[in-house]
Amino acid sequence: MPAPATIFAGQLELMTSGAVGTVTLTNDNDIDRLAASTTGAIQFVDVNDLEIGTVTGMGTVGITTTNDDVGLSVGNDLVINQQVNVGGADVRIVAVGMVSQGAAGAITADELGVQAGTGIALATAAN
Repeated sequence: MPAPATIFAGQLELMTSGAVGTVTLTNDNDIDRLAASTTGAIQFVDVNDLEIGTVTGMGTVGITTTNDDVGLSVGNDLVINQQVNVGGADVRIVAVGMVSQGAAGAITADELGVQAGTGIALATAAN
């Protein structure tokens, strides 16, 4: 079995459909902007700053799952500039730095857990 790889990119767009919907990318990835539309849970690790935004390509905006959990671990700041919608599932965020959101960065979830080293500012959007 090949060793797991680390992803380095300016933008990463995650898309799944059908029964194979879960995405687990827990190596020391280095992505600037992330967007996802999946039919399963997402676990994602980034070594420094990360933005949840719009990714060109298929045009995915924010993070959307079909009622599946999302876990994000960020090595510095996380900025949520587009929606995170997991329906009745949970969102868990761990960031070494600040967790903040832009006006379009509403979070829709059953439960939200955030641990941040330098602050949490999630009052911008209608969560």
